[in-house]
Amino acid sequence: MSEQGSVNGASKGRGGPSRRALVVGAAWTVPVVTVAAAAPAFAASPIAPVTITGNGSTAMVTQIVTITCAATVTYTIQGGAGGSASTANGGAGAIQTGSLLVPAGTTLTLVAGGQGDAKLSNPYSAGANYQSKGGLGYGNGGNSGTSDSYTGGGGGGGSAILVGVTPLVVAGGGGGVYSTNSATSGVGFTTATQSQGGAGSSGGTATVATAGTTSKTTTYNNNTNTLTLNGAGGATGTTAGTAVAPSVTNNTQASVTVNSNSATGSNGGAVGSSVSGGANGGTGAGATAIQVSPLPNIPCSGAGGGGGYAGGAGGSSATLATSRSGPYVELADGGSGGAGSSYAATTAGGVTVSNTSTTTATSYGNGVVTVSWAC
Repeated sequence: MSEQGSVNGASKGRGGPSRRALVVGAAWTVPVVTVAAAAPAFAASPIAPVTITGNGSTAMVTQIVTITCAATVTYTIQGGAGGSASTANGGAGAIQTGSLLVPAGTTLTLVAGGQGDAKLSNPYSAGANYQSKGGLGYGNGGNSGTSDSYTGGGGGGGSAILVGVTPLVVAGGGGGVYSTNSATSGVGFTTATQSQGGAGSSGGTATVATAGTTSKTTTYNNNTNTLTLNGAGGATGTTAGTAVAPSVTNNTQASVTVNSNSATGSNGGAVGSSVSGGANGGTGAGATAIQVSPLPNIPCSGAGGGGGYAGGAGGSSATLATSRSGPYVELADGGSGGAGSSYAATTAGGVTVSNTSTTTATSYGNGVVTVSWAC
């Protein structure tokens, strides 16, 4: 039989149960199914799982699902990963699994977070914006927002299931990966091996320490200059991530010229501050480049924070140049972004939530939301 809008149960005839079905953002045509007389009067029919996948930073991916019967809906949701680079991945998103006890006629909104844009690899363009964007609370991943090759990755978007505008469960997005670069010329200067900045922190209960650190030092005889970029703070529960200022240490001899600039990333967004719901990740800050001719101009920025229930902070950045009558060095480093937090309600909109686990994904990519039930 053909049905429009919500799907009502077929009239109960002799020897046959009522038949219920789901509506997923459109009308369905539901065939009448003959059931043997020995079958239970209201045998539940499993519904094919509904799955949506995020789409990077280009478009928010959502789906409306109406449950026509009182049912237990099982779910698995994963936040989008932070943007990556050739040297490292961004932070993976969080995974939430559990079940929802819903009354008949409940309408759920599914939102899949996108992966943040990768660190770009285009030539430097004077006057470009060197910020890296955080991921949306529920939805798109952030983009690097620049045409520069040394910009950190964007933050991953959070994924969510909502009833009305109220979140039932949220999986935080991962922070974007750090950026780093250097240029040297002349005899006498050496550049110490940099520590590999960690990928952006993973979704869930991220902290400053898990976001990774980049550090780079130049030396000339007794002169030492160091850039240290700690990873940005990840959000935890309702507490947004806090940005961490860079450290620039100059131990300068009179004969060595040192110039440096730095910029601190933005804190993560507060709960409910995003127009999409949840909270956006913070923006990675870009430090003004310092050029020593004839070396190229090498600006950079920190990475974007992940979106989620509360947002992860954006990474900070710093640039430094040293010169001494011939030898010269330019450095640029950006810190990784913090992750967005995850969340599970107890009850909301008549729905009871039973969240069984919160873990970190082992794969990197767009967020995914899957729900299934039986009527």
